Amino acid sequence: MNIQVALLPNLISAPTELAIVIDTLRFTTTACQAFKAGAEELQVASEIDQIRSMRDACSKAKNATALCGERHGHKIDGFDLGNSPYEYTSESVSGKSLFFTTTNGTRAISAAQESGTTSVWLAAIVNRHAVAQRLQSESPVSAHIICAGTDGQIALEDVLAAGAILAALQVSRAIITGDGAAIALAAWESYQARISNAFHTAVGGQNLIEAGYEKDLEFAAQVDSLNLVPANSSAATSCFRCQPFSMT
Repeated sequence: MNIQVALLPNLISAPTELAIVIDTLRFTTTACQAFKAGAEELQVASEIDQIRSMRDACSKAKNATALCGERHGHKIDGFDLGNSPYEYTSESVSGKSLFFTTTNGTRAISAAQESGTTSVWLAAIVNRHAVAQRLQSESPVSAHIICAGTDGQIALEDVLAAGAILAALQVSRAIITGDGAAIALAAWESYQARISNAFHTAVGGQNLIEAGYEKDLEFAAQVDSLNLVPANSSAATSCFRCQPFSMT
């Protein structure tokens, strides 16, 4: 199992069997929480008009849907939910199909799909152990961990999450290669004892604090708090479901 890390979506080096997309603040963290709260599925698109059309088409067949997402930290006008994990309770999402678009995370998924990957998983600090377990269980030949970044810039919180996954894999037969992976591991080793502080000083964290979402940083910093892995069945689909794991 060969694993590399792209510190930004545009640094994906080649097609791979599996892409693991990270947008720690906040899309992939919130997606994990949505499934924990009972969401049935999560559909993603990079653009607002596109996700509205997808929801409208689905609503003809399903009643329980919700438009979800943000632009530059704030809930999109007319949407049901934003991108704070605290919004995703059983009361708000259980049994629903969620249609999601965000500034960085869903665009990173699009980049992964366009790169020729076979399937996509969603990862964050909150589910890094579950992701590592599933990697060890399925042992793909090659995997690329893709950091979404913030507005085209490398995001510390995403690099930390990538390093956290790699650190959990170091006892396995995974072959971790490339400078991106080395940087991610070094970042995790430096910050793992003070994740919340790192999130507060990161540009993405500062943006959320200014937008009034400081408490989301604490939620996103809870290592291994959710034992599930959102995944699509193939890169050709934008529909994600989740698989729970027993934490060992």
